[in-house]
Amino acid sequence: MLTLLRCPFLSAALLPLALLLPAAAEEPEAEAPPGDAPPPAETTFTVKKAPLRIEVSLDGVFESRALHEISLRPQEWKDLAVLEAVSHGARVRKGDVLIALDLRSIDEAIRDLEAGLELSALELKESELELEWLESSLPLDLEDARHAAAKADEDLLRFLKVELEMLRKRADWRLKSSESSLEYNLEE
Repeated sequence: MLTLLRCPFLSAALLPLALLLPAAAEEPEAEAPPGDAPPPAETTFTVKKAPLRIEVSLDGVFESRALHEISLRPQEWKDLAVLEAVSHGARVRKGDVLIALDLRSIDEAIRDLEAGLELSALELKESELELEWLESSLPLDLEDARHAAAKADEDLLRFLKVELEMLRKRADWRLKSSESSLEYNLEE
């Protein structure tokens, strides 16, 4: 219950009302038609010296002048569950826990992402090593390919110049030999 002595602004607003209440409590004088009854006698009040005390019961909430709103609006993780929170209007000090959240699901997601990051780092390292190996072996492979192409060109020239003619001669000789053998077999 609030007393007016504790709330000076409220007592200043209600004081004129308190002074007007006794005057309003009197019966209003009804105008009597002229010549009827005599006017009633005026009532007098005795004023004695005593403290003036006006009490009013009000429902309300007191807020601190140094009120600070704390809000949590996660942009990426929406399914956080509140386990415990400081009650509204409670006095807190530096280092006090204001809100306790269930972080198991986000911790698990972070662990999965960190494991994926480590795996990606290993794959990157493996790819870098493979690139180094390819860069070092590529000139050797290129030289081998040039050497093989040169040898294939030499083999083709040798085949066209020498071996092709020899194959033709050998095929002609076999043909003649087969014809001779056929003639002999036909004669017999």
